[in-house]
Amino acid sequence: MKKFLSVLLSSLIIMSVFACVPVNAIEEDVFDIEITDELKAVFETVEPTYKTVLTVKAATDGVALTWECDGEADSYKVYRLDAGAAAAVELADVAETAYTDATVKNNTYYKYHVVAVKDGVEQTPSEAILTKYLVAPATVKASNDINGVNVTWSAVTGALAYDVYARAAGEADYKLIKDGVKAQSYVDSNVKTGVYYKYAVVARCGVYVGVLNVNGPLVKAVQAPKLISATNGVDGVVFKWNAVEGATGYRVYSRVGGATYFTYLGTVTTTSFTDTKAASGKYYKYVVKAVHGSTQSGYDANGKVLKVVQTPKLLGIANGADGIYVKWQLVGGADKYNIYRRGSGEGYKLIATVKASSVNNYKDTSVIAGQYYRYTVRAISGGIYSNYNANGLVLRFLPLNGTWNKAVTYNFYKNAVGMIKNNGAAGYTLKTWQKLSNLKVDSGDDALDAALKDEFTKLFSQAQTVNVGKGSYDAKYCFPENTVAYNQVKSATCTKKGNNYLVKVVFVDTKNPAEGGNNPITKCAPTYVDMVAMADAMKDGESITKSTGSATYTAYTITSEITPDGKFVSMVHSGPCKATLDMYAPGLGNIDIDYNVVFNAQYTGFKY
Repeated sequence: MKKFLSVLLSSLIIMSVFACVPVNAIEEDVFDIEITDELKAVFETVEPTYKTVLTVKAATDGVALTWECDGEADSYKVYRLDAGAAAAVELADVAETAYTDATVKNNTYYKYHVVAVKDGVEQTPSEAILTKYLVAPATVKASNDINGVNVTWSAVTGALAYDVYARAAGEADYKLIKDGVKAQSYVDSNVKTGVYYKYAVVARCGVYVGVLNVNGPLVKAVQAPKLISATNGVDGVVFKWNAVEGATGYRVYSRVGGATYFTYLGTVTTTSFTDTKAASGKYYKYVVKAVHGSTQSGYDANGKVLKVVQTPKLLGIANGADGIYVKWQLVGGADKYNIYRRGSGEGYKLIATVKASSVNNYKDTSVIAGQYYRYTVRAISGGIYSNYNANGLVLRFLPLNGTWNKAVTYNFYKNAVGMIKNNGAAGYTLKTWQKLSNLKVDSGDDALDAALKDEFTKLFSQAQTVNVGKGSYDAKYCFPENTVAYNQVKSATCTKKGNNYLVKVVFVDTKNPAEGGNNPITKCAPTYVDMVAMADAMKDGESITKSTGSATYTAYTITSEITPDGKFVSMVHSGPCKATLDMYAPGLGNIDIDYNVVFNAQYTGFKY
């Protein structure tokens, strides 16, 4: 300042001297002029020297002006030039370095400058700044959307674009997340489920930025699941989606074709849901929302759409005279059904298509007696396939109401007997015997004859509880050895009994196996050894030994009741047997026993 005044004063003095004194008359002491306080004061008031730098910003309550001054001014005058006005008007004279112009209107241009005042003198004016005042949107909303948090706002007159700001819980300041948005909405996809966010929207017109309202909406972000598929499953429609990190559960909805609203189906913590109540033959759309506490995400409005075709419920399979019958429950909307079959060691193969919506059964005649087959069915509706029950239903083909070939009979009987014997006779619970007829005992000892008659009658007539231990008498003797030969079977038939079947196997008439026969049912009656031991126990002091004997079984029959899947319910061994037994005892000589017996052993309680 002093330097400026000195230079100025010197210039004036020189000009004065030059005006009235010839140049060659100037002495050096001309510059030795005394500068008085009065002269100094005159020059100090000639030009202001304080400079002010102004900043203008839109605020909620108006245009906020702040400035900095390089001197210690006494006050500051704030001026505003309105659009179309000839000159700026003074708004205020303030001591602070800030002022808010609350008289502004939206979508209006204003030019501001500030002048510092020192000792009543206005200093150098600040640079004038032009601004356009834009209010904050009247409404700002935020909600969870399929791709993140959807922020929407009302339009601001005069705005050409908008800047979107966000502040996550725990953060001090808003951060610009997107600028220059032309629409009135923006989806913030950079959010984390379970975190709270606050949003603000600022109107913009070129370089002019509007008000940032810090009291924007608060929302807890929950990201929406990404859908994978909706398919016809065995038990219903299987709907799947990707997991959302941080989600505590998922709410599932469906909408049947033609409806205007979604129906809530349930909440799960897994990433799949099976809708067991969807009606077959109709189209459904499925959507899902992730949840965090009580807050729900948005959802994919496109959803997953499919035509529901229920998996046919298998009602049963049964043997027929020349094939296997398969039966299923009709499916709504289905116009045809595919029948699949799987043999041992094979996969399912399509064997037939029933092209009728009202037919729910099929007979498979391309089967072999004695073989096991597994069946399943798929419904078809307008080219859309249902799922299928992979377990299906299995059955061994045993022709109903017909004569079986010997190969089938052999396998059936051998497997049945083997199953019982190998399980330690645990498969049966009771046996009964019919009384002997024409029992003759001739030992020469009336008392022994009477005793043997009595004991044999008891042996063949009373019911006995089976010893189920492995190696028991019944397991050992009451079932044939596994040496059944085809030529031992006379005939085999199968008839219906309720839901089950009666399998009847008739064996050839036999002679004494000891004489060369191969009789599968020889040991189904008490053995010679048993009979000799019984007679010997009744005679003191004498040892009775077997001599010769014979037994002939006529039309010996085994009748078994089995379930459609080949499990035994009961088994009856029966048939007349004519036997002779010649024993010898020292002192008694020969003991001749002749008897006829109708053998009838019943077994139930099979275990699997």
